[in-house]
Amino acid sequence: MPRKNPFWWRDVYKENPEKIKASVLRWQKNNKEKVNLAHQSWRMRTPRGRWNLLKNHALKRGVKFLITSDQFVKWYVAQEKVCVYCGVSEENLKLTGDSYNSRNFKLCVDRKENHKPYRISNSVLACNRCNFTKSDFFTYDEMIEIGKLFIKPKRHVLSKIGE
Repeated sequence: MPRKNPFWWRDVYKENPEKIKASVLRWQKNNKEKVNLAHQSWRMRTPRGRWNLLKNHALKRGVKFLITSDQFVKWYVAQEKVCVYCGVSEENLKLTGDSYNSRNFKLCVDRKENHKPYRISNSVLACNRCNFTKSDFFTYDEMIEIGKLFIKPKRHVLSKIGE
């Protein structure tokens, strides 16, 4: 027999909050792999998750991070999901046949000038191949040229091979 109240679990929680919390913690402890996968998925799927991942990664590397969550979400949502260097779209990352982009098929946030902190004005979306190629070796302007002259034509050939 179906329950009359579709939110029955709220009543159960109100009556037994400590018991429910203990049960959830016990499940999380016994299912660490599922919990980690859910967290990874959330980080890569949502703009706020991407911000959190980026911020933590920057802090681990000792890079100043001067972007609030709200600023990042607004910026990220407004961005065209295309690599600023080679022009590959996020949708087409799977088709490139590129081992650097086979990890998550998402564009990453690159700093135009690596000696400066993370700021909205210093951030662009880039594919992993271009981001790793640029590293702290090439300038933003040099990488734009490299992307146009070398990476973009090669992507075109790789996508034809994959067809």
